[in-house]
Amino acid sequence: MERAGQSVRVILRKAASGLIAKPKLYVPAIGVSEYRDKSLTLRYPAKDTWDFASVMAAQEEMLYADVVVKLLVDEQATKDDILDGFDWIQRETTAKDVAVIFIAGHGMNDHK
Repeated sequence: MERAGQSVRVILRKAASGLIAKPKLYVPAIGVSEYRDKSLTLRYPAKDTWDFASVMAAQEEMLYADVVVKLLVDEQATKDDILDGFDWIQRETTAKDVAVIFIAGHGMNDHK
């Protein structure tokens, strides 16, 4: 049977009815440029954190119903505040939400 040049009728049906609810986005954004040890100082992590948070916040109503950003930059990025940020994600998010963790700074081994 020759089909070249013939049109084929295709019917598509939606699998789900109604609108799909957009998830909420939770973003703990952590960036450290300035360290107590000045030899570790970096130029861009704090700026990158602000920029990333802005890009994520702009996704509200486009991809997400709500975008909640928790910024921890430089002196605000203490161990306790970072751990509180992780607890915050666990407390606030549901199975329908999305969480993105952003971390910019130095990485090093702690031999303790």
